[in-house]
Amino acid sequence: MGWWPSVTVQLLLLLCNVALSRAALNIIWSVNAGGERHTDSSGIKYNKDTAAVGEASDYGRTMTIFRVPQQDQILYQTERYHTSDFSYNIPLKDDGDYVLVLKFSEVWFNAAHQKVFNVQLNGEDVVEQLDIYKEVGRGVAHDEIIPFKVKSKKLIVNGKKSDIVGKSVSLTLVKGYHDNPKLNAAYVAKAAVDEIPTLPPLDTPEEEDELEDEEDGEPLQKPPKPDDKIRKHTSGPKVQNPYAVSDSTSYIIPIFAAVAAFVPLLYCLCKI
Repeated sequence: MGWWPSVTVQLLLLLCNVALSRAALNIIWSVNAGGERHTDSSGIKYNKDTAAVGEASDYGRTMTIFRVPQQDQILYQTERYHTSDFSYNIPLKDDGDYVLVLKFSEVWFNAAHQKVFNVQLNGEDVVEQLDIYKEVGRGVAHDEIIPFKVKSKKLIVNGKKSDIVGKSVSLTLVKGYHDNPKLNAAYVAKAAVDEIPTLPPLDTPEEEDELEDEEDGEPLQKPPKPDDKIRKHTSGPKVQNPYAVSDSTSYIIPIFAAVAAFVPLLYCLCKI
């Protein structure tokens, strides 16, 4: 039973951290695009999508979304898309530091360059040429985190200023040349960027500089990387090098030369 106090302490610390993160993050606006109200594993509450433009889809529910816990999967499984640009209005009235978090997952295409689009905040590009599949692949969560500032009715993002007309700004998904723009979920928090929950890094194979022999500790030869110019199989029958001279040829040529020189000499001798 010695493990029980340790597990209890760790569980209490985890609950305290979750409670603190929930209390600290001031959510100004949120939407579960194409879906219902939902609370994620960080305690962030997403509102139901009531937009009338475009199409709501839950096709992503046919698959598992990687990189997120079960509780957060629905945020990447439902979406709203449109055959043209479409927007959401975000209320902003106070000066301060804000962070826009956009959530995406590619659940339809199986290759890059099939769906590419831009995202604008108050008319300024904040995400350009977003290709979700190219970023993370199919069925994998991807977040775009954009910090911005509001000061004296001005929105400042990426060093650019724009006027805030009224009490809200527009979040626009801009159609490009490749398919339709989409959004899975989004929220705006009045917070510093380092307060925002982030996705875990993508799983990639670890590369080692040296492989150690288990018996004597001597370094082994490093295997070639996939992009090394080494091909195990040729793409067709091997073609003989026309410039290569075989060993037998190197002996035959001097013999022919000697015979050619001896024939005239023999002829002259016979005439004598």
